[in-house]
Amino acid sequence: MPPSSYPTSVSSWLQRGAWSLADQWFFSGANFIANILLARWLLPAEYGAFALVFSIYLFSLTVHDALLSEPMLVLGNSKFENSAKQYVGLLFKGHLLLSLAAGFLMYLFTWVAPTNELVRGGLHAAGLLMPALLLPWLLRRVVLLNARADWAFLFSFIYSVFLLVGTWLIQQQGALSVSLVFAVFGLASLAASLPFVHYYRKSITRSTETLLAKEVLQIQWGYAKWALAATLPIWVPLNLFYFVLPVYGGLEAAGDFKAFSNLIMPFTQSSLAISLLLLPQLSNLAEQGSKRRLLDQVRKYLLVIFAAALLYWLCLYLLRLEILTLLYDGRYPQLGALLAFAGVLLVAMGISRILVTGLRALQQPRQVFEGYAVGALLAASFGVWLTLEHAVVGALVGQTLAYLGMCTLLAWQLFKGK
Repeated sequence: MPPSSYPTSVSSWLQRGAWSLADQWFFSGANFIANILLARWLLPAEYGAFALVFSIYLFSLTVHDALLSEPMLVLGNSKFENSAKQYVGLLFKGHLLLSLAAGFLMYLFTWVAPTNELVRGGLHAAGLLMPALLLPWLLRRVVLLNARADWAFLFSFIYSVFLLVGTWLIQQQGALSVSLVFAVFGLASLAASLPFVHYYRKSITRSTETLLAKEVLQIQWGYAKWALAATLPIWVPLNLFYFVLPVYGGLEAAGDFKAFSNLIMPFTQSSLAISLLLLPQLSNLAEQGSKRRLLDQVRKYLLVIFAAALLYWLCLYLLRLEILTLLYDGRYPQLGALLAFAGVLLVAMGISRILVTGLRALQQPRQVFEGYAVGALLAASFGVWLTLEHAVVGALVGQTLAYLGMCTLLAWQLFKGK
């Protein structure tokens, strides 16, 4: 897409930003509400099993994003703007291959790893539905690449309706289970995706006469290899603790940590929406050789995200009793004390998101990998030790240390030498 397609005036940029935030809030808001309802309706061990399977699904998503969506957002407008439809068609074909492979690996995991019935049922359902579960993440990035945040919002609206209504219906029937929860997630993803798959059908089936698959693979892999290397380091600080906590307190402890993570999800997803909105814009500045302007923009958004994180944490902490009662109906009262430590974690998460976006725009995935690797090492060492010693409190402190270490290296990587 030509650079002129991007909003140039403040009002048009704000309008696109509003659509992007609305898209993220609906999509993430539906997932947030579904998680809250599941925490209220499932038994603690069942919710812990859901959290564990969901963390495995998130690893598949991280790999999928590294190979397809992230390179697309960085390279799509600079390398393939004259062959956009063919490029998108190749991405859809790549999605099908990757999602089928991910689903097979989920089934394989149940054969080689010791799992109970709750976890095994969730893995089977998620593995079967993996092509549908991963498709929304690519589709929403495609429409954002085309500067159609309003379409992304429509997608998220359809998804949210199907997800929440479907979850409520199976609960009303008394059939709520870990496997059926993933079935509802898959149905909602498919329902929202079909209209957009129909719209892009010509791109999906179009001949690649002006764009050779080999050429795309070479360019895509040149960026994606470092993004792929970062998948495990990205996943570890957020998800490793779901595997460690059951050693200490069973699946219930994993459910406690997931219930805490739900409380900070609205902020983390909003910061993701901002980073997705920023990435094409910053990539344009990098393509023009305007690194100074790029860094100026990054500094402004670092201040914005810092203030937003503190404000969110302050509201969360001051209203903790009311929030926990409203959301969990008193099921997780122990989370109130944990919220006192959440402020530093929120700031570190938000800042890391903006720093990573700046480095990605500069096409420096190796530096992104190094930053995430530091976070993963801290989580896998101090984080695991703290979790085994202090359960959920240790997991929270370990996660915070991981993100603080990550931010330190990412900031140095981005601003050194200016």
